[in-house]
Amino acid sequence: MNNNQPSNNYDFILNPEKNKASRPTTNSSQNKRLLQVIIGGVGLLFVLVIVFSLLSGSGSSTAVDFEKLLAKQNDIIAITNDATKNSQNTVTLNNASTVRAVLTSHSAQTTTALAKLGQKSSAKVLALYANNSYVNQLQLAFNGGTYDATYDSIMIARLGDYDATIQTAYTATKSTSTKQLLHTFYQDEQSLVKNIPTN
Repeated sequence: MNNNQPSNNYDFILNPEKNKASRPTTNSSQNKRLLQVIIGGVGLLFVLVIVFSLLSGSGSSTAVDFEKLLAKQNDIIAITNDATKNSQNTVTLNNASTVRAVLTSHSAQTTTALAKLGQKSSAKVLALYANNSYVNQLQLAFNGGTYDATYDSIMIARLGDYDATIQTAYTATKSTSTKQLLHTFYQDEQSLVKNIPTN
């Protein structure tokens, strides 16, 4: 038997270490590049999530500000309606009529602005921001004969609160058209306050 014979067909069984397939060596620069791509992708995803949350949060915040404005507008309109029913004073009635006309216009514009933000005002949401304490105050004033003076003080306070809400919404928004709308609201509110008698 010749010892110089080529290896037999069963070497892979008899000598498995010899015929084990060698693994290709990995290039460390490829690994680094792959790691950089993965980190870059994760970083980009993180930035996109932050930007999206800021944009959607901004819209959401503006919607809440407009819902608060709408609730305050509705309250003020309701106060003027109460004055129309319960006051006999011409100055109070004229004032209530003017305030109602201006705030009804503001309310319509606020509803339109909410619609542009993709929001629809609901009675349930507006009820969260409504303040109906004026009902008892005006009823007590009517019974006590001090209706007009009480109406004036409540209206001054409510318009002041409305002013603060306008300014909060103005500061929060980045939209130029929204800022212009809120600036108009502010100017109207300032004019209305000047026409209310201070007792």
